[in-house]
Amino acid sequence: MSVEERVFDLLRQQNKPFSTQLVTDFVAQFGIKKTQVQKTLDSLSEAGKIRVKEFGKTKIYLAVQEGLVVLTKEEKDSQRANLEKQKQESKVNAEALLKLESELNALRTTLTMDEIDAQLTAHKAKIQTLERKVQSLKETATLVTDEEKEKVQKDLDNFLSQWRKRKGVFKEIWSTMSDGLDRKTSEVFEEIGVDTDEACGVSFEELTRLAPKRRRVK
Repeated sequence: MSVEERVFDLLRQQNKPFSTQLVTDFVAQFGIKKTQVQKTLDSLSEAGKIRVKEFGKTKIYLAVQEGLVVLTKEEKDSQRANLEKQKQESKVNAEALLKLESELNALRTTLTMDEIDAQLTAHKAKIQTLERKVQSLKETATLVTDEEKEKVQKDLDNFLSQWRKRKGVFKEIWSTMSDGLDRKTSEVFEEIGVDTDEACGVSFEELTRLAPKRRRVK
């Protein structure tokens, strides 16, 4: 059925005033766009098959009353029921279409067996490469004994302890000496040859974090 036949039959069967938008709403289920509806309504009105009344910018379209078959109440009810049935079927079909489109999109993002095999092969090759590197490190690396690690840890602890004490002593001395000093501390340090942690590019806090925390013995 053509667009003109659908629009013309709609106006004749409903036999009531229609705007362009209302006609579009009725025939949208058949994939007919508003521009097609407007063009068809203009064509039908020019041919005298339907009547058009203008209310400002709004146009209202009606079926020509001459020659129309007057339906009985039962016939009208039957047509309304048939129209409602078609609407429901259209809704069901639309939902089914959305479901199929969703499934299609999911399939598009799913890897094929060839793609899965290719990725699996690539991962296996990467694992083999890493295993060879680990084995090479095991064969060439110099292992550190527990005693050696313990000695290094004790040396680090002693070093940090001495550093902390000397920083504290210097802060006390400098606090007394710098009382009332009207020059920048950095200038004085540079002049008298004091090397700060910052000037040497070291951080006591960062080195402290390198030392593993030990549980206190109660």
